[in-house]
Amino acid sequence: MLWLQRKNSLFVKIFFSFLIVIILLSSFNLLSFTFFRTTIQKEIIQYNQLILQNAAERYGVHFSRLKTLLFDLYHNDKLAAFNRQLLTKNELEINYLLTGDIMKSLRSDVYNPLHYLDNIIIFFHSNGYAIEKEGSSDAEELFSSFYASSRYPYSFWLQQFDRQENYKIYPASEFRIHSSNDSGTREMIPLSLLIPGSNYQIVALIEVEKLLQAFHGEHKNAHFIILNEEEDVIYSSSGTVPESMPSAADITDYKLADQYYYFKEQDEGTKLTFLSVVPYSNIAAQVRKLNFVLALMLAVSVAIGMVVSFFLSKKINSPVKQIISSIMERNPDKLQSSIQEFAFINQKVHDLIKEKEVIENELVHNQSFLTSYNYINKLKMINSDLNEWKEFMAAEEEFTIVLYQLVFRSASFAESDMKPDKAANYIQEHIRLMMSKRLPGSHTFQIEKDQILTVLSGKHKPEELREMLELLKQILDRDKTYCFAFIAVSSTYDRTSQFNEAYQEVLTLVRQAELLDETQLLYEPKPPSRPFVLTPSQEQELYNHLQEGNESACLAIINRMLDTMFRKQAAVDQYSQLAESIAAKTLLILDTYHLDSDKTEDLDHFLSKPRDCHTLEEYKEYFRQFISAVASIVQSKKEQQDPIIDYIMEWLSTKYSEDISLDMLADKLNMSSAYLSVYIKEKTGINFIDHMNGIRMQKAKELLASTALTVTEISQQIGYRNVTSFNRMFKKWTGTSPTEFRKNQALLSEGPDASSMD
Repeated sequence: MLWLQRKNSLFVKIFFSFLIVIILLSSFNLLSFTFFRTTIQKEIIQYNQLILQNAAERYGVHFSRLKTLLFDLYHNDKLAAFNRQLLTKNELEINYLLTGDIMKSLRSDVYNPLHYLDNIIIFFHSNGYAIEKEGSSDAEELFSSFYASSRYPYSFWLQQFDRQENYKIYPASEFRIHSSNDSGTREMIPLSLLIPGSNYQIVALIEVEKLLQAFHGEHKNAHFIILNEEEDVIYSSSGTVPESMPSAADITDYKLADQYYYFKEQDEGTKLTFLSVVPYSNIAAQVRKLNFVLALMLAVSVAIGMVVSFFLSKKINSPVKQIISSIMERNPDKLQSSIQEFAFINQKVHDLIKEKEVIENELVHNQSFLTSYNYINKLKMINSDLNEWKEFMAAEEEFTIVLYQLVFRSASFAESDMKPDKAANYIQEHIRLMMSKRLPGSHTFQIEKDQILTVLSGKHKPEELREMLELLKQILDRDKTYCFAFIAVSSTYDRTSQFNEAYQEVLTLVRQAELLDETQLLYEPKPPSRPFVLTPSQEQELYNHLQEGNESACLAIINRMLDTMFRKQAAVDQYSQLAESIAAKTLLILDTYHLDSDKTEDLDHFLSKPRDCHTLEEYKEYFRQFISAVASIVQSKKEQQDPIIDYIMEWLSTKYSEDISLDMLADKLNMSSAYLSVYIKEKTGINFIDHMNGIRMQKAKELLASTALTVTEISQQIGYRNVTSFNRMFKKWTGTSPTEFRKNQALLSEGPDASSMD
């Protein structure tokens, strides 16, 4: 009888029902696992084949595209014309300006990210001349200094002029690169296009790592190999090939040999063979790992299912069992049911209804002392701030919030024993007392170390709040040498669920505060205004003066901007953004001088220092210190003498009106133009062309301001034969046209009133 009772219990019925479901699901998973295990190795092989097939197709299309690109470049009209001049004219009659057009064609192809090219080199056999993306130079110097490879020296490319093949792909090799924008070692695949008997050949260098990432991806356990038609290795991702690798002709789609799976794909267009070599142990390990994971998941799922079934059954059964135990002394009529607990419940329903009514009456008329909120509050010592917050959130009534953004003066606190966090506590308590006395129903909290928030629940008179805040402003301004505040008042909101919206409103108001050395009351947002930034011409002029180390000129530009912002009542955030922007861009300029780390570290603190500025005078002093430090560094850098740079600068300063070029100066210094360009940039931080344009534009400004020469005459005097080119360069350099610049200078000479700006 006891066994029958347990067998028919609710707990046993539910538990066994769960177990039946678990057994059915486990059986299905076991069958699926058995079937999946027999096909998983085949799926892995097909997966590797598919990866290789996609990679081979992409590589084939890419090599074909590059072949077409090189053929188009080979028959370029400008290139053909330049080649004819090299073969038929003497050195002085050759028009080297054609190389500029050729370089444009090279760059458009090299800098196309879809080509994955590092460079394209045109090598002329007759005079050992080479053109590449950064300029032209001696071919022997190019292949020995700028793109050097032990496998492909200058002599190798010289020998290629004797070959009979038009287009050839060479095995990958390490190239040591040294250029104006890059240096280091990089593995590349060379491509060569040469019409037999021609005077020039085109060499393209492909970055194999980028190509591998784009077309094959990362497969750590698979080696990717490219073979040419003679089965020579063009590229291997591991750098080597297995010693016992079978011939590509012996592999169909894939082959298992010497503990390696060899997957093969061929491209008919390029005659290249692509292999993916995967260790057999890797595939076997994946199968074993997956088998183990599936078995473990099955075991864990069954175990978890049984445990969950037990606890769920017990959880469902326990309340019923408790109900039964509470009415066990009754003797109701029996209910015919396979679950005897339900029979007991059915017998006692009518009694429970009566008992429920009695219990409810007793609860209404007999309240326990422990239900007193004050007693529980004292007993548990609940924090009053948290309690007030809960009351506010539960009230669901209209509210207004007031945000007090405290601004601490670090220098003043450093001279006293008071700490900012302690001062914030005092201010919070003072605000709490004032608010609770004048505006009942208010709650004051400190939400950040420098933010205090007051919530006004229910309706209140706006004039009373304004009067109270005016009084608070007078109190705070007494100690404004230590601390003042931006006090923002939100609109009235209907529901506490809108609290975040109200908080964002007061934050916006705080950010619109003006640069005043006192507490400010903010009630309404200002209309949106354009950000205060230096115009392109002002910015260019500022950074030109910075590069010259001209401290006074830089400060004049910045101070004019600060005065304009102050007159137009700019917000504190706008001052901070302007200061951080100028500081960050200035530090970027200093990076071009390759300064020592100790000098740049001395300037890094200026990036965060604007946060300590609270008045116009403090911002001006901040910029004075910062610009002075920068100008001092630039001047010290310029004082370091360099004979080559001195010669170049002397030449530019005295012969700026002549037709000066980097190639001409390089010939005079017996240097290559590419090396000289890198040298000037490294030593001065400024390109050669910027030096030349800077000197010419400075001379143009002097002539415009002090002479009556026409713009065309000035253009010719400073070295421009085309007045249109001069006008375009002058506007790019100064931000205004030559005519506008002359008018502005005339207004400035008439007096300060004529040139005042809003």
